[in-house]
Amino acid sequence: MRKLILSSLLLLFLVLASTYMANAQPTVTIKGFVKTYDGKPHNNTLVVVFDAREFTIKGLVKTDPEGLFSVTVPQGGRYLVYIFPLTEDGKGLSHVPEMIDLSFEDLKEAVVNFTIYPAAFVHVSGMVMYVGGEWRGYYVVEVLGAEGKPLRKVLDAGKAIYKREFEVGKVFETKPLIIDVYGRGSPFIVVYRRGLREKKLPEGILTVDTVIVPAYQDVIVKVETSVIDRRRPPFLQEPIRKLVFTLGDPLKPLNLKSGEVTVLDLLWESLKRVIEDVRRDVAITEMLIEELESIGFYLAPERTELSKAVALVEEARVDFENRQPAEQILEKLEKAYVIATQSVAGRLFFLKTVALEGAPMLSYFIGAFAVTMAFYFFEDPRKKFLSFVAFFALFLLIFVYAYPGFPLLWSNRRDLFLISVGSAFLGIAFLIFYLPSKVKEAELPGALRKGSIAAITFSIAKRFSRLKKTRTLITVFSLAALIWAFTVLASISSVYGIWSEDVPSNIRGNFLLIKHVVSGTTPSPLGFFSDYKWLEGKVGKENMAVRVFNDPQQILVITVTKGKVKYTGIKAILGLSPVEDKVTGISRILIEGNVDKLSQPNAIYIPSTLARKLEVRVGDSIEITVYRRGLEVPKVETCIVAGIFDEARLDLIVDIDGDSIKPLVKVKGKFAPANSTDILIMNWEYLVKEVLVEKGAELSAVFQIYEIVVLGEPKVLKELANSYIERKGEDYYAYVNIGDRCIKLFFGQKVENILTSNIDFVVPILIVVFNVLVSMYSIVNERRREIFVFNAIGFNPMHIAILFLAESIVYGLISGGLGYIAGLVTFRLMTVTARTQNLLVREKLEWYWSIIAILISVLVAMIASFKPALNAAMMYTPSKVRRIKMQEKEREKREEKILTTYAGKTYSLPVKIKEDEAVIFFSYLYTRLKDLETGYRERVENLEEFEEEEMPDG
Repeated sequence: MRKLILSSLLLLFLVLASTYMANAQPTVTIKGFVKTYDGKPHNNTLVVVFDAREFTIKGLVKTDPEGLFSVTVPQGGRYLVYIFPLTEDGKGLSHVPEMIDLSFEDLKEAVVNFTIYPAAFVHVSGMVMYVGGEWRGYYVVEVLGAEGKPLRKVLDAGKAIYKREFEVGKVFETKPLIIDVYGRGSPFIVVYRRGLREKKLPEGILTVDTVIVPAYQDVIVKVETSVIDRRRPPFLQEPIRKLVFTLGDPLKPLNLKSGEVTVLDLLWESLKRVIEDVRRDVAITEMLIEELESIGFYLAPERTELSKAVALVEEARVDFENRQPAEQILEKLEKAYVIATQSVAGRLFFLKTVALEGAPMLSYFIGAFAVTMAFYFFEDPRKKFLSFVAFFALFLLIFVYAYPGFPLLWSNRRDLFLISVGSAFLGIAFLIFYLPSKVKEAELPGALRKGSIAAITFSIAKRFSRLKKTRTLITVFSLAALIWAFTVLASISSVYGIWSEDVPSNIRGNFLLIKHVVSGTTPSPLGFFSDYKWLEGKVGKENMAVRVFNDPQQILVITVTKGKVKYTGIKAILGLSPVEDKVTGISRILIEGNVDKLSQPNAIYIPSTLARKLEVRVGDSIEITVYRRGLEVPKVETCIVAGIFDEARLDLIVDIDGDSIKPLVKVKGKFAPANSTDILIMNWEYLVKEVLVEKGAELSAVFQIYEIVVLGEPKVLKELANSYIERKGEDYYAYVNIGDRCIKLFFGQKVENILTSNIDFVVPILIVVFNVLVSMYSIVNERRREIFVFNAIGFNPMHIAILFLAESIVYGLISGGLGYIAGLVTFRLMTVTARTQNLLVREKLEWYWSIIAILISVLVAMIASFKPALNAAMMYTPSKVRRIKMQEKEREKREEKILTTYAGKTYSLPVKIKEDEAVIFFSYLYTRLKDLETGYRERVENLEEFEEEEMPDG
């Protein structure tokens, strides 16, 4: 029996042994030693074997007193071996860490001998400040040798040999590498953080801001980061701009003692760089001003504005040298940046565009004014044409010199320049000179067309104006001076700056809403560092309600799971804080739960329809997965349901500006608020800092801050809003809600109009009106004989009045054109003689000012001439209807005669006309009789036109 039991046990042992041997996984032994650069063993070094394929630590061992180590791990992994030389107390690193790449799946064994160097430390502190863009909180630190080569290529870190299973009989050699890359994106830091999460590595020996450099070695520490640059050409260098900060240089490298600690402050290093960047922006703007001034733009106001930016940059430089508060320096630089790149540069680009658009249109003004001058001075058709050519050439040369749009057009669109000038010259020449000579009007004996009457009237008027040359010169000069003053001195132009306007208030209380909307239509995120941190430093986190949306441009897959029930209809996640309840009363939407739970990272609020589908209540846990298909591996997060909200109530919640607070989705190329049934609500900080954070980054690539609401006193909010818009410039909006009134502040372009601020400009208009009025009264008195002749030959009072008004129109046409041209020439001369003197005037480059100038001149002349023209019309015209009393018999007698006179009679005309001319003849006869309806001494009444009727006599 005993033998049977022993046999059974032996058989069982053999079976178990064979099973273990069959299932045993091949292993890899990695061994070696760690010694210092002077040959001494290091007995307190952690040796970490990290599997890059499974992203976990597979082996961990510490060296013995002789510096030896040996660790066994399963075969088939892609192993990276890291060493952490610790101090005697194990609370820090005594030497620079090293690593070796043994990522061969067929690795059999390896012997690695590490040579380590004593450590010194560089602490990277502060955050990168940047003006004109946004830093994303990510940087990489590289340690270089004194000659600029990576440290791994400079220092010998030991040697290693290894064997591979599929390379039988071969022994491979390689070398360990000293760790010379640090920062949040460093693989070494990633391994250390993974070890902390797995609780296999000690805490406190390393931070993401620590750089370990070899002591007693000449090194250079290089920090490389990137920013999103939102500048526009010509200020933009590249959309994603790399920034490099160094500690030490080839001429003066960094050399530290063992254990010594130094600091590289990114805050002050970046401020130093920002000062240079903004100074470069100012220099580019100044170059633009000089370039435009060279072709005729008067930009003294812009120079004055830019000088403010120069002063701010200089103040920031002095503050930097004196180590004034960084926020104070940054604020000055941001204001200088806005002035240089938006206020002044925006005005320059606007003027350049206006001038380019105006040049082709002004070609036709040149042609029209040249014709006016030619017809004024000459009567002979040939002389008119030759003078038109001469005037056109003269005015074109003047405009090429005085109006900057013509040189710009010649430089940028020479074809358009030739087409516009050529079409203006040829078109006007064809219409005014060629066409009338080839197309004759139908003429009737004794008949005049209205066009002919107008031509005759203006011809007589211009001849009258040339009789008294001195008086005409004075009148034209006064009108031209008025137009010159209007063109040069009247400040009516588009300017850039901070503007405010009242908008409907939708919430009662004292709040400040900050938004970033590109071109007024496209919502854009705010910066975490440049916006949120700045506001937090002003008012504190407890007075800020932050709203986080997922980027509507990126398609997310959001899955909510409870047990076996999975829901994939969620389109957006809204990130809020408990402070939101003070602004919009967001707690009103809750059916169950408490809004205070929003402060917890794992809290989630779901719509009631989703709660019913998942069959969950407040306090239950659910799983949520958020990822971008093809970009991330789905990662499950467990959240606690902190509330269930009513979708209809969420639809009723409106923001300070009247918009919804719901996150946006893209529908058919446009942005619209998501449906309330498709929204989850979570803690905003958790979304920004934990969800979809790319490798090495600090902030989410998808969830960003889109709106910030600040609570505070009215005075503080107003000052904060103005300061914010001054710093940020265009596309940023600040809504200041005080009680039941809301004001919208923004940076943009508006028309600055002198007439809205004062009425001083009316004074020169009245002076010119009085001058023309006196001249026209003088003309009327001098031409009493001509007026009598006009009455005698059949001119009615209206014709006489129009004649004098026509003369004033002639004065207005000539004066308006000359005054406008003189104004442009004045601006050109000012660019030469007074380019740095701000005379508080702005150049009028829009083409329509030429028409406005002539219209003003004509209107002023006509207004001044109206009363003299009326007097001339009534000079020899009976102006009173005399009434006499008569006896009844006399009245009856006259009525009888009148009735007899008005009885119907037929008169035959002693003329014969052809049948085909009858229609024209009768029309002419009717027109002449119609003209007599307005007579005083003779007139026709009750004139009627009947259908043609054949009489008995044929």
